[in-house]
Amino acid sequence: MNSNHLFFCSMFCRTAVPEYEIVALRTCGHTFHKQCIIAYFNVKNETIPNSSECPICRTPADMKSFLRIYVTGNILDLTDKKSVIENEDVINNCVELIAEQKRTIDNYKMALSIVSRKQLRIRMILSKFIDQLLPQRMKICVIINIEYFTY
Repeated sequence: MNSNHLFFCSMFCRTAVPEYEIVALRTCGHTFHKQCIIAYFNVKNETIPNSSECPICRTPADMKSFLRIYVTGNILDLTDKKSVIENEDVINNCVELIAEQKRTIDNYKMALSIVSRKQLRIRMILSKFIDQLLPQRMKICVIINIEYFTY
């Protein structure tokens, strides 16, 4: 482990990290700071369980698909600053989208709870109405039967 080899993380921390903290996803090969990709998967699983994917290319992946990689040069020297900025924009958009989806899910849960309570109240009112109507309905049936048979 040479501490001179640094990796620029474009996920959440956006800092240079030592090479021993770099992991790659086996499914697509994209590399990340281990703490950042773990945080990403944790947030992703909170919002949409069992739907983890690479934040760059959307290839299905999870924390079991980490692969330890070893760097032989200084990645900071090789990093194209334009692509780093583009990746930061993509990641920022993903983080915002995840937060928005979480808010939407929370709103749906709240609406479902309200609808469920209203549905329960309606069922209770309907049940009381049927209980009140049942004796009157039986009287009507008896009267109809009597009139039917008397003609």
